[in-house]
Amino acid sequence: MNYPLISEYIDSILCAEDNFATLTHLRPVLDHEGNPIMSSGNFAVVFKMRDERTKKEYAVKCFTKDQEGRSRSYKRISDFLKGINSQYLVNFQYCEDELFVDTSVASNDVYPIVLMDWVTGTNLTNYINSILYNKQELCSLLLEFKDFLIWMLDQPFAHGDLKPDNILISQAGKIVLVDYDGMYVPSMHGENAREYGSPDFRNPHKEFEKFDEDMDVFSLISIYSSLALIAYDSMNLMKFSSSDRLLFSVSDYYDFQNCDIYRYIQNTFSNDGKIMRLAEILLLLCEGKKLNSSVIGEIRRILANNITINKKGYTILPSPEVYIEAMQNYVYSLGNAKNLEPIIVNNQVLHIKGENTCQNLT
Repeated sequence: MNYPLISEYIDSILCAEDNFATLTHLRPVLDHEGNPIMSSGNFAVVFKMRDERTKKEYAVKCFTKDQEGRSRSYKRISDFLKGINSQYLVNFQYCEDELFVDTSVASNDVYPIVLMDWVTGTNLTNYINSILYNKQELCSLLLEFKDFLIWMLDQPFAHGDLKPDNILISQAGKIVLVDYDGMYVPSMHGENAREYGSPDFRNPHKEFEKFDEDMDVFSLISIYSSLALIAYDSMNLMKFSSSDRLLFSVSDYYDFQNCDIYRYIQNTFSNDGKIMRLAEILLLLCEGKKLNSSVIGEIRRILANNITINKKGYTILPSPEVYIEAMQNYVYSLGNAKNLEPIIVNNQVLHIKGENTCQNLT
């Protein structure tokens, strides 16, 4: 099946009230030159739209190339996500035969679209760069990602292409996932993956892995470990990263035991049971170990511990409730605490800030 040109979609979107079948209340958001705000990729173009009634903003995805099985997959993803209410996901609706397009390159004149909430935020890489020298904010990001990772481990679905471009940090500092093209939902059980994700964030043996709810685990550990290493020392971003990835690369995965970043972890965190063990799990997965429930269970146990990030490295902290009660009552029970300051948000102590330390308490 052929699809319209981007220029033909633009013409159609500019007259949205006449060309949508049911979404006639949407209007394109225009830039200062009067052109629709949009972005395009390999298979689609996305327009920023506004509901004239509620003023709420949406993203409308229009397809420019055919993909086998896309319609059936999008329908099942859309049906599944209707039952999921999470801060990490946007509303997602597949609308078949929704947009009329006057096209000269395709035989049809009505095409499907995907309707999603518009997220105002920054992708993970840009957000990291914006807070790179603020240890408190890096600690907050690491904590937010840890909570997200634990939540993902308990879900019956998988995103399928976790990478910084698909992880947005909202204006409220919360993680929001976008781009659900490669998503796995339970109704797809037993099928093959439609795509394998980005090489710098996927298991090098991904093509041999099951297409199931655990397909994001490798990416999640890789990204979390990168964030932990950056929070420990922001110079690690310059030392190990490049413009299109975080700290780990596809070449690292193919020889993980001998790569520079694994050796750095061994030398720096040899006495830390958390970051070292996560790196060892990555090593085993890179060497072809099958992901199973025992490995996932161990990841949960590792993440259940809390960490201190300081110039000396990581140490495991006791239960945060002890500290929270003490700090909220202004009873400093951490020893030499005269130079420590509680960071309180929504009546909860998130961090204790000192001259050379930022301790996560939750």
